[in-house]
Amino acid sequence: MSEDQRIPTSAPADRPSFTIKVDGNAISAEYQVQSVIVSRSFNKIAQAEIHILDGDPAEGDFKVSNTEDFVPGKEIEILVGYHGNEELVFKGLVIRHGLRVFSNKPSVLKIECKDAAVKLTIGQKNAYFYDISDADLIDELAAQAGLNTDIEATNTTHASMVQFHATDWDFILTRAEANGKQVLTHDGTLIVKQPEKNDIALNLSYGGNMLDFEAVMDARDQYSAVKSYAWASADQEVVEVEGSISSLTTPGNISGDDLASVIGLESCDLKQVGLSDTELQEWANGKQIKSGYSKIRGRAKIQGFGDILPGNFIALAGVGDPFG
Repeated sequence: MSEDQRIPTSAPADRPSFTIKVDGNAISAEYQVQSVIVSRSFNKIAQAEIHILDGDPAEGDFKVSNTEDFVPGKEIEILVGYHGNEELVFKGLVIRHGLRVFSNKPSVLKIECKDAAVKLTIGQKNAYFYDISDADLIDELAAQAGLNTDIEATNTTHASMVQFHATDWDFILTRAEANGKQVLTHDGTLIVKQPEKNDIALNLSYGGNMLDFEAVMDARDQYSAVKSYAWASADQEVVEVEGSISSLTTPGNISGDDLASVIGLESCDLKQVGLSDTELQEWANGKQIKSGYSKIRGRAKIQGFGDILPGNFIALAGVGDPFG
């Protein structure tokens, strides 16, 4: 395999290793960890699942479950790598602690962990905000949950903004989408930013370093144009703004406009009252960006490599013209 097809692991990939820490201390080496699954994606709380073999039917006991290591509220860190050269891939809180007993295989202790941002998802709230931008509003909500933040600036300062019967998390997602931004949780930090093209983080190729690959394009996800409308009470007329994102770097040789022509919808229309021209523009642009990056969806399975994160760009080779 050529060098550009190798996954750039920090050490030879012949001996994987991992460490699970609870409140900063590594768990006992006697625990038989069956699997560790870490999931990260935009607009969802990062999570991890840990499965540990536990339970002795002869003794009628679950020794690992009996310990205080995985009581909900404990802080979990997961480090993975090769030959003991490990990097942190998840940090969060134990949220669920459960047992699964089977008739024909060993029983399992199942631990579900979530990023600390999970605190934003509980409790439907009502709140009023005055003279505040969406970026500052999101930062304020995140600070109340004890999170660090990395939030791109937004262009509009609202005279007032109402949060009505919504969790902080749902309200944050709504305000981020209105500004064309995505939300990511990363080890206690709330990141809000607009997707953008950056350097290629990894080269993947069919017949080379890809183990599994699945991809699909769907004409229903594409729009010829995106327009947003609002009623301007001062002028007693409808204000119309069209999305102004001219092009996005997306895979494949079939354009979004070609796919949009399959359905033939003249435009995707967004309607609301009381929005300024700037807000309408951000809303339309955000919908246009979301549609563009939805042109092709899929997944690729590769040798374990913890440096790839949501927002990174990868190059696909050998998967055909529509997806490459």
